[in-house]
Amino acid sequence: MISHVAKQVNVPKYQFQVEQVYFNFFDTPGINDTGGYLADNENLNRIFECIQSFEYLTALVLVLNGTQARLTINIKNVLERFHDRIPDGFYSNMILILTNCSSHTANFESINFLNHTAIFYMQNSAFSSDSQTWSEQTREILQRDWNISIQTMNDFIKTLVLLAPVSTKSLLDLNNDRNIIRSVLHESRLMIMELQQIEDELIALEQAAFIYSENVEKYTTENGAQTKNILVNILNELILDGNS
Repeated sequence: MISHVAKQVNVPKYQFQVEQVYFNFFDTPGINDTGGYLADNENLNRIFECIQSFEYLTALVLVLNGTQARLTINIKNVLERFHDRIPDGFYSNMILILTNCSSHTANFESINFLNHTAIFYMQNSAFSSDSQTWSEQTREILQRDWNISIQTMNDFIKTLVLLAPVSTKSLLDLNNDRNIIRSVLHESRLMIMELQQIEDELIALEQAAFIYSENVEKYTTENGAQTKNILVNILNELILDGNS
C-alpha cells in the first residue's frame, strides 16, 4: 500500500527515495491467516481502516503466492469481500504481485476483478533456503532469478511513478453507504421478527379459539343428550304409573 499523505496508522511503514520521489509503503495484515475466518475478517477490517486513514492513495498492492493452482476457500471469501468494499475508481491503481514464481511458471488461478490489473512476478524462493547449501548450478540459477527480480522491481517503481493518486473519499462514502444499508437491514430484520412474533401469537389465539369452540360443542352435545335421556325416563315412569 503506497500513500502520499497519511494520519497515524498502526502498521509498519517503510520509506524509500528514488531520485526526488519518496515512496511510503505500509505493510498491512495478510489474508488466509492460520487463525481462520475470524482472523481474516479482523485483518481485512484493519486493512480498510489503514486505507481510510489516508487522504490519497497511489496504489493498492496485493501480494499473493503465485504457485497456488487454486484459490483456497478462505482466500476466495476474503477477495470477494475485498472486491465488495473497493470503489470502481480504485481498480486502475491496483497492482498484483505473484511471488515464488515467474511469468511462465505461475499457477495462480485468475481473479475476475483483477483481470485488467498490472501483474508482476517475483521469484523470491532464494530466501527459503540456506545459501551455504547451494551448489554452483543452484547459485547460477538463483543469481539469474535475482537479476530478473531486480528488473521487475524497477518496472514496478516505474508503474508507481506513472500512477495518479486517488482520493480515498469515495471509499469512505462507500463504507458509510454500507453502514446505512446494514443499519436498515438490521431494523428490517427486527421488524420482521416482531411481525413473526405477532403472527405466531395470532396462530396461537386461533388454535385456542378452535379448541375452546370444540369443547363448548362437545359439552353442549353431551349435556343435551343427558337431558333428553332424563326426560324420556320421566315420561316412561309416568306412563307406567298411569297404566297401573
